[in-house]
Amino acid sequence: MRIYKFVRIHKSCYGFYCKVWCFNIFHSLQDKPGKPAALEITKTDKTSVSLQWQPPKDDGGAEITNYVVEYRLEDALKWTQAKDKTNSISFTVNGLKEGRVYEFRVSAENQAGVGPASDPTKPTKAAEVIGEFFTFRMYSRS
Repeated sequence: MRIYKFVRIHKSCYGFYCKVWCFNIFHSLQDKPGKPAALEITKTDKTSVSLQWQPPKDDGGAEITNYVVEYRLEDALKWTQAKDKTNSISFTVNGLKEGRVYEFRVSAENQAGVGPASDPTKPTKAAEVIGEFFTFRMYSRS
C-alpha cells in the first residue's frame, strides 16, 4: 500500500489515500482540550463558593469527561485541587475558611489528559452575602 495523500479532515482527525484501493482510512489523533471560558462565581457562603463556566471551544477531538477545579488563597503560589472532579459546568468548592480570600480556576479533561486552566476568578472572600447593596442619591427640588 502506497500513501499518496495525507489530509486533515477535522481539528484532530486525519485521513490518507492509497493507490491500491480507493478508500479512506481515518485515524483520530486526540489532544488535550482547550481552556474553559467565562468562569464566574455564582454564590458565596461562609465556607463555600459556587462556580459556573463554559466548556472550551476545542475539545481536543475527544469528549470532555471531567472538569478539574482548583483554588488558592490570594497571593499564594500553589493551587489546591478540589476533592472531587465534576462532569458538569458548575461546581461548589466546600471546606473553605470563613473570611479568607480565594481565587479559582478550572481545567477540562478528556482521554488525552488535562488541558490548560481557565483564567482565574477575581479574588473573592468566603463569606455569606446577606443582601445586595444599593447607593441612593436624594435631590431636593428647591
